[in-house]
Formats: sequence, C-alpha cells, structure tokens
Amino acid sequence: MPAHDASDPHRARIRRIEPAATVAVITAHAPGLVFDAGQYILIHADEQRIPMSLASAPSQLPELTLHYGSEPDSPDAAVLDRVLAGEAFDFSGPFGSVRLAEPYPESLMIIAGGTGASQARSIVDEIAVSPDRPATTLYWCVSEPMGLYQDVYFEETAFHADWFDYRAFIDDRSGRTPLLDWLADADLTAERFVLGGGPGFVYTILDRLVELGVEAERVQADVFDYAPRDDTPSDYTPTG
Repeated sequence: MPAHDASDPHRARIRRIEPAATVAVITAHAPGLVFDAGQYILIHADEQRIPMSLASAPSQLPELTLHYGSEPDSPDAAVLDRVLAGEAFDFSGPFGSVRLAEPYPESLMIIAGGTGASQARSIVDEIAVSPDRPATTLYWCVSEPMGLYQDVYFEETAFHADWFDYRAFIDDRSGRTPLLDWLADADLTAERFVLGGGPGFVYTILDRLVELGVEAERVQADVFDYAPRDDTPSDYTPTG
C-alpha cells in the first residue's frame, strides 16, 4: 500500500522515447513514486488530468514506463503530444482498484484490448521477479496485427516461463474478436480475472465470461470504477 497521498504531485523526467509499431514507449525517472502492479497515474496538463496505465513493474522503480498511442481525433492525445514532447511531466497517483500485491492469487487470467496490454505488462513483469508466481494467462485482442507491439516480448516470456501462457487475437473484418468464441473452450477456473481496455471491450468480455459461468466477483477492471455500466462517460477513456 502506498504510504503517500495519491493526489500529491510528482515530477517525472523523460529518459527516452522509443517507437514500437503503433505506440511510443516512454521511459521516465520518477523518484518517490510507490505503486502496485496494475495501477495508473494521472498526467497533469494545465487543468486536465489524463489517465495512463503504468506499463512497468514496481520492482523497476524509480524508472517507470508508459505506452502511448496518439490518436489524431482525440482531444486528450493533442494535449499529451505536447506534454510528452518536453523533458519532464507532472503527474499524480497511483490510482486504480486493479492492483496485484502479495499474497497473489493462485491463478490469474488477464484479458487486454489494444493498449490495455500496458497494464498487463506491469503485472507480468512484477510476477516474473516474485518467488511466488501464480499460473498466469494473457489473452491480448487487437484490431490489426500492427497493434501487437509487445507480441515478441510476451511470446518469449511464455516460451521461457512455465507459469505464463499467452495468446493474441486479431479482430475479424466485422470488428469482432475471435476471443469470444475461444473462451467457450478455455479453462476459466482462474481465481482472478483482470480486464484491461476501453469500456466497450471490457463489458463485452465481462458479459461473455458471466455467460460462460464466471462469477462477476472474480473479475476486476478499472472501467468498473470510472465508467460504470449505467453511466459510461465518453470523455474519460484511459490512453494507456
């Protein structure tokens, strides 16, 4: 549990920005930050507070990593393009009810859509350095092959780690993810499920899991906090 007030401002100094297919991988130095894998921060841009998932593990502090995909028609992206082009940025956090901290569940399934995989990266990296590694499955869904910007990393981790299983899914021409059919024959006995991505994706996957017998209480997602089912705001979608 972080010992400081999450609303306290921090400053991160950008170390490097590396292109990775459809996103930019931003590495920054953020002394004083404490967080649990799976949480996010709010980047300060004038009066705006824009959420971005932390893609690095707590064990990698004081370095932190963000995965940022700029979207031409997004007002948030226009602001972030300017902020992240500088040498440093201000932020507050961590926030989010999705947090992986010891004691870990015995088994974990992560289902990510698009850059929701940044949250998955934080969790997988933290589990990798823990002596107690839960059996972990990651399903990553993207709209096009270029969206699999971490595919090599996850494939290599799955090859070398007996505790980690990974599979990627690319939407069909109608925009439907094949994962919805795959889940019918998947092992859904995981103690805990984490869903990452936008509200539309998360609720589609939640409904499918519940339809297949998964209790909703076993499922976690930040969307449940910032975009409740009956009141899903269109102006507060995590960028990372």
